[in-house]
Amino acid sequence: QANVISLFSNAYTNQGVDTWRTDWSAATLEDVTISGDAMKKYTLLDYVGIETTGANQINATSMTHFHVDVWSPNFTLFKVKLVDFGANGIYQSAPGVASDDVEDTYVLEIPTKNGWNSLDISLSSLVGLTTRGHISQIIFSATPVAGATVYVDNVYFHK
Repeated sequence: QANVISLFSNAYTNQGVDTWRTDWSAATLEDVTISGDAMKKYTLLDYVGIETTGANQINATSMTHFHVDVWSPNFTLFKVKLVDFGANGIYQSAPGVASDDVEDTYVLEIPTKNGWNSLDISLSSLVGLTTRGHISQIIFSATPVAGATVYVDNVYFHK
């Protein structure tokens, strides 16, 4: 537990998450339990925003990896975007506003269908994510656009 910041897992104590589906998301969300294991099920998935703002912001400065397990019967591509709100911890991506927000995306190009894909993404490979002290958004997206069904489990940062 000391080496993990868990957002959703039965194996660790989870920290607070503001929402598993923002109002600007293009997906539906259902909390499901399969064989006693809680999961997030996204359907009609184009993209979905998960937010951890304010007191729930993630300081992943000492973490080395982001982990998520995903399963789908039909996705052909899966992406994970991490967004850090910079030193001030405030979203500043409005046009004409100087911003210290940073982000980067990991792409799983040939996911296994009808089987678990266990992603253990090295944070150092996300070169655009130059700061990790105020991670406030995790965005999942998939193809087929607005047609993917994706089950998500074990969402956490670790070292």
